[in-house]
Parts: sequence; structure tokens; C-alpha cells
Amino acid sequence: PFRSEGEWLKAQFHAHSLRSDGELEPEVMAARYRDLGYDVLTISDHWTLTNIDAPDGLLLVPGAELMVDPVGGPMCPEFLAIGIDDVPEAPSGDPANWYPYEHSTIRTFATFDDGVSFVEGFGGATILCHPAWSGLPEATVAAARAMHGIEVWNASAHRENDRGDSAYVWDRQLDDGASFAPFGTDDAHYAATDLG
Repeated sequence: PFRSEGEWLKAQFHAHSLRSDGELEPEVMAARYRDLGYDVLTISDHWTLTNIDAPDGLLLVPGAELMVDPVGGPMCPEFLAIGIDDVPEAPSGDPANWYPYEHSTIRTFATFDDGVSFVEGFGGATILCHPAWSGLPEATVAAARAMHGIEVWNASAHRENDRGDSAYVWDRQLDDGASFAPFGTDDAHYAATDLG
């Protein structure tokens, strides 16, 4: 694809501000990404739509990191919701899986399909987050096939426990006929180590 004509933009769709579990105010974080040469940023706070004025030279696409009830195994899988205008106060998931978290409240959709439908209602896109870091079983990833993409690299997960590479998860799904687009993210939380 890098030989194709067109305009290439440097984009980051997975970054957390002080409005959920990050360290920086969103305005400061956006300015830092701009200064690092990024063209596009989504501040993907957990179950929080963070709206700020974009600094000159940076396009801000609204989004959030959302979750679904467990599919196979105990973990509630996470996904990026890119291009949404709101997050639901009462999604379809089981309230037993909801909890306060840092400066946000985690909620869930009952299924990936519910989450995708919600995001597509805004014309947005969904990306399955860090499947290797989350230890998602293949059945869970397969249940997420309506998602538009999958994180094949998550730098935060790499730094935290060397499980940032999910390329093998993507490969196995491609072999089974999935059409996930690949994404690499920094999943920034900490100002000194994560951004960029």
C-alpha cells in the first residue's frame, strides 16, 4: 500500500487522557501529538467521549474505548469506537460487569454486534483492542468479526508485559476468512513513556 498514490497521514486512534486513566489533560496530550508530527488523533478515554478544541495542525476524531460482556473466558473484551458522537449511559450489557474506574465508569455491551451497531449508527468504525495482551480466546476474537479492524501492535502492552504483538491472532483470523484491517497503536497513558 505504501506505493499507492494518495496522501499518507500519521494517525493515533488509541490514547488516554486524565479524563479516564491517562496522566495528561487532553489539551496537553493533543498538543504533544501534534508536536510529534501526528496529523490525526482520537482521544479514546474509557467510556468517556472527550471533546476539546483541536490544536492547529491536528485533526481530532471523537472516540472512546468501550467493552462487551465476556464471550469466552472471564475478561470483558475492549474495542475502540472511532467517529462517535456519544457513549451510551445504559448499553445492552450486564450491569454486573460495570464498575467505577479512575475518572470514568466502565459499562458493557451484551455482544460485539451490539457495540458495532451502536458505532456504525454514527458512521464510525470499531477496532478490537490488544487481543494478545487481553489473552482473548480464539472464540472471542471470532465473535468480534463484525469489527472493522484489530490491533496487531499495542505499544503499551509491549512495554507492560511484552504482549503487544497480536499479529498471530490476526493471521489466524485471516486464515479463517476474517477481513480485519490491521492497526498499530501506542495506547498512551503515561506522558514519559507512551506517547508516539
